[in-house]
Amino acid sequence: MSELDRVLELISGETEPEFIAEKLNTSVCHATNLCLKLVEKGKLRLKFKVICPGCREVCAEFENIIDIPDEVECRCGYKFMPMRENIKMVFVKV
Repeated sequence: MSELDRVLELISGETEPEFIAEKLNTSVCHATNLCLKLVEKGKLRLKFKVICPGCREVCAEFENIIDIPDEVECRCGYKFMPMRENIKMVFVKV
């Protein structure tokens, strides 16, 4: 079984690359690259979730990182500028 097939087997719902890395005993970078190859092949979809630093809840989701605005307002009322630590990348089976 190829690494890509193993990744597909591990994806359940929305899956973070950290989970894949742990299961494959590899780096997060390598796991992310494997998932991105599957996105290119049309097997996975990539989503970006913006996490509120105030309440720690997901306050917005985007298909493209370029679509994330400079400022986000959470349902809790907290306004913030999304930074790297507030954006979570997840992969979903198509």
